[in-house]
Amino acid sequence: MVDKPEKTELTYEYSKRRKYFGKQLLFEDHGPEITVSIPCNPSFYKNYILRNPVHVGTQNTGTMSEHWVNSVRAEYTTSGINHIEGGWPKDINLNDPEAGQRYRRKIEKDDAYIHAVMHLGHLPNIPPVEQSTCQTVNVYREPGAKRAVRSLSWQSDGGARLAAAHADVELMRNNRSPQYSYIWDIDNANAPELVIKPPQPLLDLQYNPRDQHTLVGGMMSGQVGWWDMRKGGEAVTICPPHVAHRDLVRNVLFINSKIGAEFISSSPDGVVKW
Repeated sequence: MVDKPEKTELTYEYSKRRKYFGKQLLFEDHGPEITVSIPCNPSFYKNYILRNPVHVGTQNTGTMSEHWVNSVRAEYTTSGINHIEGGWPKDINLNDPEAGQRYRRKIEKDDAYIHAVMHLGHLPNIPPVEQSTCQTVNVYREPGAKRAVRSLSWQSDGGARLAAAHADVELMRNNRSPQYSYIWDIDNANAPELVIKPPQPLLDLQYNPRDQHTLVGGMMSGQVGWWDMRKGGEAVTICPPHVAHRDLVRNVLFINSKIGAEFISSSPDGVVKW
């Protein structure tokens, strides 16, 4: 084995007496003393512009700045679940249909299950079908034609009158033959009480639920109009063509409003108008 030589530290000590440090420093207040004085030179005045007054802003506080940093973005997902199986006991294998059927048959035989199902809803006392009877009281036929009935609307006040809209969509829309609709008194099937005379065949005619004398209807031309039974069968107002539907009006329906005079109309053109 070879012994490694030990490293020797290189140090040097220097010592000096205090008296050789020099005279002690003593500080005291002393007046100002001009070291250099540079007088102004009037010849330099033409190189500068004198400002009077001079406004200088000074900020003694620390400089601050404002900045924005995007924080960590949270990721959100929306998921749903289709719950088609109820709670099953642990010993029932859902993958075995026979096990589920056996368990259902066992529960359905329990008296508590029958009472629980009966209390889920109120079952009214519906008379048997054999005891219900229905008979024809009146038949209302269109005078002088056999066109299909497109809509029926009962009068709101007791239902004493019935509005029937007739239209034959198989005919050409520019057909100029009369295309009337009718208001019937349910107690008189011999003749209509009022003949509605629209400029185009009506596909829907509805009573106003708040006014028993007014009706609105939708026509094959895409226009809608309203009638007042007290003013006869002519339309009181018909919407102009530039605001009408681009296709025939299938349905009109009054909406629940304060004045009771607002309704909507729908058409195969994909637009619902209020």
